[in-house]
Amino acid sequence: MRIILRSDASDSIGAGHIMRCLAIAEESILRGIPTYLVGEVKNLPWLRDRVCSLPKLIWIENPDDFLPNPYTDSLIIDSYSIPTRDSFIDVMNWYRVIAIIDEKTPNYEASILFHPGLDISWSKEKNIYYGPKYIPIRKAISRESSEENQKLCIIVVGGGTDFRNFVGVIADQLKDIDLEFTAHLFSNNYSLIQEEDTRFMLEPIGERLDYMAARADLILTTASTTCLEFVAREKAVGMFCAVENQSIYYKSLAKLELACPLGKFEGEHWEIDNNLLSKLIYSSEYRSEFRLKTRGVIDLLGAARILNRISAEYK
Repeated sequence: MRIILRSDASDSIGAGHIMRCLAIAEESILRGIPTYLVGEVKNLPWLRDRVCSLPKLIWIENPDDFLPNPYTDSLIIDSYSIPTRDSFIDVMNWYRVIAIIDEKTPNYEASILFHPGLDISWSKEKNIYYGPKYIPIRKAISRESSEENQKLCIIVVGGGTDFRNFVGVIADQLKDIDLEFTAHLFSNNYSLIQEEDTRFMLEPIGERLDYMAARADLILTTASTTCLEFVAREKAVGMFCAVENQSIYYKSLAKLELACPLGKFEGEHWEIDNNLLSKLIYSSEYRSEFRLKTRGVIDLLGAARILNRISAEYK
């Protein structure tokens, strides 16, 4: 058996599809399965570095350069943008086609479907596996002590792309907070440097985010795949909805009280609930409520369960 992951990423598409695929690739490689990633990563150097750093992953950027074997190859597709009639994903090319799906995913022809979300009643159709048990999480994710730092440590990150200047907008909101804290702004927009305010530190998007996330008291982020990683870390998370395809996670995380809903991008600007944002920053008790709610919800075994299901149907 070989596992072939088909996905793309860019500053416009986002990084979430590739990030999920990398979590599955880690598990596949750990099991000794030959594993390929087929797809482009554009204008996201930190993500290219992450793909290249995964040992034994074979990365082929141009789908035309990969020849599938229909007797050995299981294809896993995770995309909103690959056409359903794309010749690469034709079921005749593959032993099995598996799709990672949500409400925005095209109707790909696949024999196994996974919905890596928080809604446990998403669908009752045959061969759809869904819910928190099937959220693929990278092995770099870890859970540190729930005790807070003496000085509040905040991370601000707009997913993998900092779409719509999220980090800059939130930094401007934090300037007016009369409290000693350290805010790590994860963005590649160097104009965000807060020279007059020593509470702010600009960090490039990349591996250091994992290091700081394990130590942060509060994370302010968009409702993307990255947000689910922070929930898996059992952190206090304040979330924002930057684009329509984030509304699913935004609504479900808010409904389950796993993250605090703080605002959306509406029309041409951000609508932010500053009262709720202030409460999240000033109240350690309020942050603690969210940490308690997240315990055990995402158990870090989603990628293993996905591979188990695929392997069980491989004859």
